[in-house]
Formats: sequence, structure tokens, C-alpha cells
Amino acid sequence: MFLDTPGACEGGIQISKVTEESCTLSWKPPLEDGGDEVSHYLVERRDTNRLNWVFIAYKTVTSKCSKTSFKIEGLMEGMLYYFRVLPENIYGVGEPRETSDVVLVCEVPHPPRKLEVVDVTKSAVSLGWEKPEHDGGSRLTGYVVEACKFGTDKWMKVASLKLTDFEHTIEKLNEGEQYLFRIKAINSRGAGEAKELVAPYEHRIIAINARGLSKPSLPSKPAVASDPIGERSATPK
Repeated sequence: MFLDTPGACEGGIQISKVTEESCTLSWKPPLEDGGDEVSHYLVERRDTNRLNWVFIAYKTVTSKCSKTSFKIEGLMEGMLYYFRVLPENIYGVGEPRETSDVVLVCEVPHPPRKLEVVDVTKSAVSLGWEKPEHDGGSRLTGYVVEACKFGTDKWMKVASLKLTDFEHTIEKLNEGEQYLFRIKAINSRGAGEAKELVAPYEHRIIAINARGLSKPSLPSKPAVASDPIGERSATPK
């Protein structure tokens, strides 16, 4: 039997549990162990300059990993990384298996800010908001607006919006019926938490002519923040 160092780990390296400062790698043992059982694995990382992709050498994260998974900590949010795993037996270190794609260390974005009802008509509600304070370490790609009828939990996506959209009108609502609305920011990791809304809203109509403003109408039923994760109710009038 020909004795040698191990071959590369079978298949690819799987990335999971990515946060703003860590991620977990998992892999399979090599098909060719070189004639002796793999005793442990070396795990290495390579930082990549996001602006000009300057090559930086691999650095060893651990040389004594005895399992086929490893959590890498101490990463920097928004940075790009490559990782590789090298099996080792009594004859030495084997062939490396590298992640096929660069890994962006990030989380889902924070909720959008200052979500409010800016207008209410008989069959529509207009919402406005500002971008999140933090994008999670990955550039925002857009927003999702969801709605459900008050008293139910059947949320429906009513709009997928561009990054530059900060207002949206939800139409074809039933007059006199209450609705809940929420909005989430999106990045490469997915949708963040819904925006929390804290203030009630009253819709009044004021007529105007050459003599000036009329007295305001009676207030509509308020749009009330009624859920801690950030939902708002509104009644079209």
C-alpha cells in the first residue's frame, strides 16, 4: 500500500451561522486518507480587500481541529473572507479544500426608521419611512411591505420596493376595515426585523375655499401601534 498525506476533503465547505463576527464551517473527510486515518484538520482563513482584491496569504485559525466542523470567531463585519481546510495524518498535511465563493460577514439589517402613515383615503393608506441605522454589514437591496387584516395573523406581502423608495401607497383596501402594516429592509442575508411603530394616527379632512379653512372633520379611527415587533393598524375612511 502506498502511504502518503491525505487528499482534499470530499465535496465543498459549507458555511452556516454567519453573524457580524463569526461563521461556522463544516466539511466531509477525504476519500483518500493516504493509508492512515486523518487525525485532525487545519483551518485557515484569507482576508480579501474589498476595494481592490489584493491577494493576502492564508493564516492558520486552528491546527488541531478534531471534528468536521469549526466556528471561526473574531471576524470583522463587512469584510470578505476565503476559508480552507487541510486534513492531516501521521505522514503530514494533505491537500486543501477552499470555499468556492468569497464569504461576506454580515447580518440582516436593522429595522427601517420612522415608519408612519402619511395619508389615508377611503381605500388606500400611504406609508413613509427612513433607511435603517445599520445595514448589517451588507449593502441594502430594497424593502418589503406587508399587511394583514386586524385581528388575524395572515400577513401578505403587498410590495417589494427598490432601495431608493421611502414611501408606498397600499390601495384597494376595504372602507371601514382595520389593517396592520409593517416594513422590513433587505440585504444579502435576507429580511431584517419589522419596524416598530409607537404612535397613533388620526386622519382628518379640512375643506378650503377663498374664505379660508373650514373646521376639521371628526377624526378617523386611529392607526395604532399594537404589536411590539412593529405593526400599525389603520382604518381607511
